[in-house]
Amino acid sequence: MWRLAADAYRTGRVLSRVLSRVVVLAAIPVLFSVSQSPAQSEFSLGVPVVCTLGVDCFIQNYFDGDPGPGIGDYACTAASYDGHTGTDFRVVSMADIARGVSVVASASGTVKATRDGMMDVIMTDEQRADVEGRECGNGVVLDHGNGWETQYCHLRRGSVEVERGDVVAAGDKIGEVGSSGLSEFPHLELSVRKDGENVDPFTGMIADGVCGPAAEAGALWADGVTLPEPQSEDLEAGFTTGPISPDDAVGKTKAFPLPEANGAALVYYAHLANLRAGDVQRIQIIRPNGEVLVAQQAEALPQNQASYVIFAGRRKPDGGWPTGTYRGEYQLIRGDDVVLQRSDRVEVR
Repeated sequence: MWRLAADAYRTGRVLSRVLSRVVVLAAIPVLFSVSQSPAQSEFSLGVPVVCTLGVDCFIQNYFDGDPGPGIGDYACTAASYDGHTGTDFRVVSMADIARGVSVVASASGTVKATRDGMMDVIMTDEQRADVEGRECGNGVVLDHGNGWETQYCHLRRGSVEVERGDVVAAGDKIGEVGSSGLSEFPHLELSVRKDGENVDPFTGMIADGVCGPAAEAGALWADGVTLPEPQSEDLEAGFTTGPISPDDAVGKTKAFPLPEANGAALVYYAHLANLRAGDVQRIQIIRPNGEVLVAQQAEALPQNQASYVIFAGRRKPDGGWPTGTYRGEYQLIRGDDVVLQRSDRVEVR
């Protein structure tokens, strides 16, 4: 029997210093300030991705509103990393890039700059020098007037549909979600700027350490736009035939193979985002006859995790796997509460 295995992405840890250093296409550093940006009534934003948040796309990292070395998102949690100046709208894996997820202009404006042609990759720490000065990857910058700009980073190679000088309306397609530049998972990073200062679209403010309802009153999202609060997300779960690593989960370009009666192993995995220090996870597999094949509980997480993969399984017994329906169950426990759970089934033939 395998011991329970779990691993986390490097997102927000190994590469955080690089990610926070350069955020604009021209690689011009933007400095933090501690004052509120001008009135937000002059400018509003729509959702920049064409997908269903919480179903086939998710917000991975929010704007870091803490001007110091700490981390704080608009809701007073820590679903971000130090110095993050954008909002990351992610899809689960590289397979989603292939199907195409449209990126649209959040507001009407004029195209100020573009880049295309960079490869879609899952960046490692060793490769970051390869994109120095081009960390945004393939991207678009829109000028909305009165000092407002939006920037769309990590677009899919070959997907940019606009050119400098083009006028676009809110909701017009400008590209597709990709993983170009300094990107550890496929996503769109939306950055908002006012007079050169990075602004949190959930508060309308630059990094000043203010969070909660008072800060949220200045949000830039247009009327009718509802976005999820920072929360742990169930990205994906299911059965496969062997151990799963974070790189396997995010880098896959097609579905994992399913267990078969004569297969070498039967594994159930879960892929999560935005877990918190102290979270406890349980995972188990139930045989077709209702008996527990394997059940394990991970130790409490010592720190927040941007992304996480956990799995449990067994190697093939003598004579192979009994045919029938196997059930996998996952629970995320925070304090005394089960805050996330799911159940999945697979038919072994």
